Order: sequence, then C-alpha cells, then structure tokens
Amino acid sequence: MKGVSKLVGVLVLFSVFIQPIPAQAVTFHLNAKQDQYRSNLVGDWDVATEVTWSDCPYVNVGQVAESKMSVVDTNGVLYPQWQANDWQLVKNSTINISNDDQIIWERSNKLYKDGKYWYVESVDRFDFDRKGRLKAKSLVKQYLDGEYVGSYITESVLSRAEIVEQDVQAISVK
Repeated sequence: MKGVSKLVGVLVLFSVFIQPIPAQAVTFHLNAKQDQYRSNLVGDWDVATEVTWSDCPYVNVGQVAESKMSVVDTNGVLYPQWQANDWQLVKNSTINISNDDQIIWERSNKLYKDGKYWYVESVDRFDFDRKGRLKAKSLVKQYLDGEYVGSYITESVLSRAEIVEQDVQAISVK
C-alpha cells in the first residue's frame, strides 16, 4: 500500500505541473491572429488571375485576367467587392477567417453579353505570402443561360493597389 500511495502522490504532484492549456488562451491567440488578418485584408487590391484547370469549354487553361478587389471592415465584419469588366455581383458573402486560419470568400456573379446570360459561383481561399501579397485559389462553377457548363480552378495573386500606383509613379519620374 505504501508503494501505491507514493505513486498516487507522485501522479498528483506531476499533474499539477502538466496542465492543459486553458481554452481561453487558445481562443485569444486565434482571435489575435484573426485581427491581424482583418487589418491586413482591408484596402484595395489588384488581382492577376490564371486558370490552372478547366473542364469548361468556354474557359481555357492558361487564360489570364486582371480585376480589382476592395475590402472594407464594418464593425469587425469584412465586406469584399470584386470588380471585373462587365460582371455584376449577385451574391456576396463576407470574408470568413476560420480557427485553422483559412480565409474564405464565396460569391456569385453574372454577365449579360451578346444575348447570353453567364453566371458563376466561386469559392475563394486566401493566404498571405512573404511579400505581403494575397494568394488565392478558387473553384468556379460556370453556367450559361441557366445550364451548368463546367468548372475551373484559378490561382490569383493580389497586390496592394497603392503599391502598384507608387511603382508606376516612381517609374514615370525616372
């Protein structure tokens, strides 16, 4: 019995030093990281996009496009706006930052062109690279006149619009 009571005493003493991390500490850490993402996302972005995979007959692998995106923080909620040529926003979700640091945005856009109605649904996943740019990988479902015609995957690099404007001004001064 003396051996058992010593063992129990050692286990109790050992458990005092090895405590699980309180949930509040983990939550605080994640919220702090999410706050950093929020502040880094807000602003204007130039977007360069390339199609990396496609089973859609209207979208080819290697096709590139340029667009713009702006993100506004309203009371801690991030509202993105994407602008590209004549595409109009139909449905826009807020940017969600999950507890595993996934930055996700879902949107739907439409375009009327040459008597045809184009519609796309997109799920975009973002991450910051070491240069402070955002990188996104998107899955896009495309519809033509209400019929699903295929999907494609794009990869985008988002750069701060202000930086690009400053670079253009610096080049024009030389």
